[in-house]
Amino acid sequence: MSAEISEYYLDNGWVAKKVGENIAMLYVTPIENSFFRSYLEVPLTKEEFEAISRGQTNTRELFAKFNLHVRIINLNSQVSELKVNNSDDKFYGRGFIAFQEGDRYYLKYQLAVQGGCSRRFEISKKIYEDARTGNKTTKELFDKWGLHKYDNPSNDME
Repeated sequence: MSAEISEYYLDNGWVAKKVGENIAMLYVTPIENSFFRSYLEVPLTKEEFEAISRGQTNTRELFAKFNLHVRIINLNSQVSELKVNNSDDKFYGRGFIAFQEGDRYYLKYQLAVQGGCSRRFEISKKIYEDARTGNKTTKELFDKWGLHKYDNPSNDME
């Protein structure tokens, strides 16, 4: 039995998505000539996701009501401070890090939560190699490989 997927598009093209009982996520894509120039995955509160699911898809209204832009800006600042230094066993992708430890492969990404937190889980070598091509965002990897089932708090890291 597969988990129920709820997906909504905001007026600027960003996607709010919730899979089963997992945390709802806002997938931020770059907007030309704006501050939003990075691919980010931002956790949404229950209240925020419910508002979006009821049709509140105007980003300005969501920013005004929930101060969502502050979390996005803070996360964007944290991500832009990271120095990218790819190696044979570590690849910094568009919103994620794919890495190898011994004969195991992992995907890790930053969550936009107070105090900072990241999420990590094991992936196959095939997914790892696909991630290393550099042409996919975290959301695109999740959609292509059905990784949403691993996007849950049990995989959180402090």
